[in-house]
Amino acid sequence: MKKKPIHVIIIAALFSIFFSIIFKWAHTGNPFRGETIMYATIIFINIIITGSIAFRIFRKYSNRPTYELQKNVIRNFILFVLIAFAISLFIVSLGIFCFYLIKGYSFHRFL
Repeated sequence: MKKKPIHVIIIAALFSIFFSIIFKWAHTGNPFRGETIMYATIIFINIIITGSIAFRIFRKYSNRPTYELQKNVIRNFILFVLIAFAISLFIVSLGIFCFYLIKGYSFHRFL
């Protein structure tokens, strides 16, 4: 199994940190809150998992002929979108659940 290039992980980490700081600054006026770390972690995990799935799909189908790709492109795209959506929902829900645990909020409002 090959190692992922470190520059991809660094770029994803920097993007998630900057995006979460800008997002929290726009919404709350103070980007240096505890939620910013949680939000950056959620974005980073989403980028890494979804990107690795996309890379594996691209690598799998890069050596196939064009006529074979044309038959499967819609099905594979829909499958990728559904998998990415399900993983993103799971990661965001898990992150919010951990935030509720850390802050000690009631779980009656969680769902």
